[in-house]
Amino acid sequence: MDASFDAYGGGGWGDEADKSMLSTQRKAEFDKVPIPVLVYDLCRMMQGEENYVIGAHKFTTVRIVARVVQAQEVDNGNQLIYDVIDTNDNDTKNVFKIVHYQGVDARQYGQCDTFQTGSIIHAIGRLRSFDGRLNLVAFQIRPVEGEGEIEAFNLETKLAKIYYGVKNIPDRLINNSMDEFRGTLFSAEAPDRSKPTDAAAGITQGRPLNPAQSRQQNVGPPSAKRLQQQSTDGGARGLIGQKARIYDLLMKNNVDEQGLSVGSIKQMLRNFTPRFEQDLAELVDDGVIYQTLDDQHYAAV
Repeated sequence: MDASFDAYGGGGWGDEADKSMLSTQRKAEFDKVPIPVLVYDLCRMMQGEENYVIGAHKFTTVRIVARVVQAQEVDNGNQLIYDVIDTNDNDTKNVFKIVHYQGVDARQYGQCDTFQTGSIIHAIGRLRSFDGRLNLVAFQIRPVEGEGEIEAFNLETKLAKIYYGVKNIPDRLINNSMDEFRGTLFSAEAPDRSKPTDAAAGITQGRPLNPAQSRQQNVGPPSAKRLQQQSTDGGARGLIGQKARIYDLLMKNNVDEQGLSVGSIKQMLRNFTPRFEQDLAELVDDGVIYQTLDDQHYAAV
């Protein structure tokens, strides 16, 4: 038989099937990654397309930082529609539409107050096409805290294009071809924490400071698996107490788009404090979890 059919080292079907399976699993992970993207790039997606593509990777969940150029309420205030543009853009051709249903942020913003024209907002949601027009159906919208957040977001969009596109780090990780990135921002190796560090200079004994801490993980845009692995640590994402328990619970049960109901979360937590509702609202506001079907269902980002 031709060696290409040899599953044990011939580089044939068995080997390729394993790689294909790994690739498929990773692509499924990316479906829930809220990829940072510019409004300019969303405006240039093909009509009817609901996947934002970087290289070989597709994303349906995105997050943007943008300026509101028009806001309106429809359906008796049950639906908020925003026309937004990149913060440093004034070309009206680059306006994108956000659809936000009442109740998504009700606890945080009362009755989902409309952000006024000129407001700078951060939005996370799914790309959906209505009547031939692409929109962002937002899970959560919050005000941007300052210029620092805008600058950081713009850098994140550039990093995402390098990570998933130019360098294609996810596939390189699968194929174990990361040698050229050793000691760089994209290194898959955890830093040697036995050596003294200089956090201010961003170096560790001559090597760039690298926060990657799990096998074949790095500081590029996080995958759902990486967040899940981090969540098992006691200080998951800097969370403590009941917030950490809620986040861990949602991550371990993050199997579909609808997430878990409030009742299920309480039942699985067993012992929850009177701050439960407040903790949920604060986790949403921090962008750690989001509401799915309505304000009674949550999933982890």
